[in-house]
Amino acid sequence: MDTPVDWAPGMSKEMRLKDFPTFLRYKCVEWGVAMEVGDDVRREAVEARIREAMGGDKGKEMARRAAEWKEAAAGSAARSLANLDRLINDVLLSPARSAAHSKWLQ
Repeated sequence: MDTPVDWAPGMSKEMRLKDFPTFLRYKCVEWGVAMEVGDDVRREAVEARIREAMGGDKGKEMARRAAEWKEAAAGSAARSLANLDRLINDVLLSPARSAAHSKWLQ
């Protein structure tokens, strides 16, 4: 199962271990896209959690929440691209900048 925040390029092992409880809380409680196994890591307990995540009500809820976050991220990316495009057009490709640049080259 993909998770929103597990690792990022440049993130050290120490940073991952230090921030793990925070990431775990956000994934499980705040975002609702993950489940904790807990302290009981016996085969039967882990199997029950996996079955619950794959086909149970909790798994369906996590899939629904993940789809919501995916949709929100897609909308955010579209707005970011539009803002970047506007920045490039307004600042780098503006007629005033082109005129100033031409004057500077002469």
